[in-house]
Amino acid sequence: ATGSEVTPFPGIEVDEESIVSSTGALSLKEVPEKMIVIGAGVIGVELGSVWSRLGTQVTAVEFMGHVGGMGIDMDMSKQFQRIMTKQGIKFKLNTKVTAWS
Repeated sequence: ATGSEVTPFPGIEVDEESIVSSTGALSLKEVPEKMIVIGAGVIGVELGSVWSRLGTQVTAVEFMGHVGGMGIDMDMSKQFQRIMTKQGIKFKLNTKVTAWS
């Protein structure tokens, strides 16, 4: 993997404290009670699964109708989502992020 790039959202500023990138998620000082992951690609879901195992309630919000990102095999995507759901991650698919409050 070559890493990830933060997709900008109008009105949502990544401050690496309350709104973090994938890099910032690796540097959180304490385990958050809840976390929303924007994008259910491999990197976002992987990081969400780590925090879920530490006790965080994780919800992944994805614009597309499947997890794993563009180009993933659909059978693999379904299996990936099934495994992550068993680990406690919730998914909101076909959902567009428009604001944060």
